[in-house]
Amino acid sequence: INGSLLLGLFSCFLFIYDALKAYYAEREEPELSFMDHRPGKLTRLSLINEDGKIIRSWELFDRIALVIGRDVGENHVDVDLHEAAYASLIEIEHAVLNFSGGYWYIEDLGSKNGVRVKKAVDGKIYQMAADQPCRLDAGDILILGLTHLQID
Repeated sequence: INGSLLLGLFSCFLFIYDALKAYYAEREEPELSFMDHRPGKLTRLSLINEDGKIIRSWELFDRIALVIGRDVGENHVDVDLHEAAYASLIEIEHAVLNFSGGYWYIEDLGSKNGVRVKKAVDGKIYQMAADQPCRLDAGDILILGLTHLQID
């Protein structure tokens, strides 16, 4: 067998291989990652000041829950607000963010100063009741005491 015949057979094989690969790729269900299930692909929680400037951020990627509060002594939280301007109004474990059913939710953990949510969709501020989760969307502002956190 000469070289040009081998080269022709190899080229034919590659063409058939690529055609079959493309055919089966179209028939398979696309794989969705954890992040693809989140509306608006929420990826970050940011501490913001009165001017709306970001002071600090926490990534939501690959997380399913984050406790928001203040690290004090042996206590550890995922979103530590002990350096926030109004940290004295934040409980040690103030609120929790949970990912469930494709959405992020915030829940007040029975704090004295409460949790309010300013919804991006209508600009209204809603006071949360303890143990009543609120679904979050991109651009919502969480208000814990007087501390503002934006979710994007």
